[in-house]
Amino acid sequence: MTTTPTDRAFRAERQVSEVRCIREQDPKSPPFEMREVASGTGGTMLRFSGYASVVDTPYPIQDLAGVYMETISRKAFDVTLQQNADVAFLCNHSGVVMARSKSGSLKLSADATGLYSEATLDPSRADVNIVRSAVQSGDLDAMSLAFRAIRQDWDAAYENRTIT
Repeated sequence: MTTTPTDRAFRAERQVSEVRCIREQDPKSPPFEMREVASGTGGTMLRFSGYASVVDTPYPIQDLAGVYMETISRKAFDVTLQQNADVAFLCNHSGVVMARSKSGSLKLSADATGLYSEATLDPSRADVNIVRSAVQSGDLDAMSLAFRAIRQDWDAAYENRTIT
């Protein structure tokens, strides 16, 4: 692939919010599981857990400048996790928050596989039941994350990007 100076400038300078799907990163990886768990008060909650992102695995990205390969570094999530950032769990990156790290209903951690997330969801909510139904039918089979790249490295040809 050949990139133009304009393409290289676009890629090198962009700091916009981005969205990545785990299926793009590793199509063989099961993205998540959803199961009922005891609420501690006699009822049940739903636990939605899995990897929102995998690390050290190149995957193709297409943007306004064309196609390139992207890799998320093993340590890319460390600073955000250390700062206890308030992260929201949403369906399709919009709508009412279903879980969040600030309240403790969303827990995040990073390991050698990637960014692991565990959300405790209230099954009495209509939006949670829509997600449950889509998971059970197999229609919802991927997880993604939205992020803002603070640090990134590109190769000389701007064909390979590493989120650091």
